[in-house]
Amino acid sequence: MSEFTPVTASSYNSKDNQAPPGQLQKRPLRRQLRAQRRALSSVQQAATAQAVAHHLLYHSLFRRARHVACYLASDGETDCTPSIRLCWRLGKQVYLPVTHAGQMTFRRYSRGDKLRRGGFNFLEPLPASPSYPSLEMDLVLTPLVGFTRQGERLGMGGGFYDRCFADDRLRRQRPTLLGLAHSFQQVETLPTLPHDRQLDAVVTDCELWMCGSRR
Repeated sequence: MSEFTPVTASSYNSKDNQAPPGQLQKRPLRRQLRAQRRALSSVQQAATAQAVAHHLLYHSLFRRARHVACYLASDGETDCTPSIRLCWRLGKQVYLPVTHAGQMTFRRYSRGDKLRRGGFNFLEPLPASPSYPSLEMDLVLTPLVGFTRQGERLGMGGGFYDRCFADDRLRRQRPTLLGLAHSFQQVETLPTLPHDRQLDAVVTDCELWMCGSRR
């Protein structure tokens, strides 16, 4: 299997009749922003991905991180591939998410490693790959559908990142969640739920900035 085989768009269908009001309010915006990012050309996607990696390279938040959780983009998400290669070039350990039974963990991903199709048809490291505790990551490069300047995040609706990092507020040293996005994904406000995990920073094709308490 090739190193960065594209992943087909996956379904994150929620049970509509069980969704809280906050989730229902997010759905129209989620559909709109997903359509916008899917409409980007490959040239536009590549330009954003390279710009994001450039901003990361010159920011201390990234340069001091040794264990970095990344992802392989799908459905028009900001491509993390240049950032992954940058991590390898700088000697950082890279990890990719693995989902099972509604939970997300991370396995190490080294240059040349083979991948397999896992939950939601995403590519993930093989089971033999070493795992690493999510709450001990230095930096988590996080996909998103929408975001606010204050760090509120609109995801795909599965809640994997919210659950995975729900307890890290109690830790003295907690992972930094850094959202990767196209600049048009910024919105003024987002409906939030008590369990929603906010971003500590956001990087787009235009800039990288800190949010909330991490400023």
